[in-house]
Amino acid sequence: MTRLFQLDSEDDIEKVVAQLQQIAQKAMHEYDLEGDQLRFNQLSDTCTFVIETEKDGSYLLRIHGNKNRKEIDSELAWLSYLHEKIEVAIPTGIIGSKGSM
Repeated sequence: MTRLFQLDSEDDIEKVVAQLQQIAQKAMHEYDLEGDQLRFNQLSDTCTFVIETEKDGSYLLRIHGNKNRKEIDSELAWLSYLHEKIEVAIPTGIIGSKGSM
C-alpha cells in the first residue's frame, strides 16, 4: 500500500492540507458548490472537509489516500444499501455533474 499522506512534521501536514484543499476546491466545482464555505476537518487515512451551503446544508467531502476506485465504489454501494434498509442516519454519496460519486 502506498502512503499518500507523508506526515513527518507540522510543515508536512500544512503542505498536504493545502494541496488537498486545492483538490477539494476542484471537487466543489464538480458538485456545483463553488462559492460555498469549505473548512478542513481532519486528516487520517482520508482527508475530510466540511462544505457549508446556504441552500442545501452541509456536506462532508472525503479525499481518499490509499483506496482505489473499486474500493470507494464498494463503500458507496454499501452505505447506500444501509441507508435504504435501516432507520439510522447513514452518510451517502451524491452524484456529481459528470455522473460519478
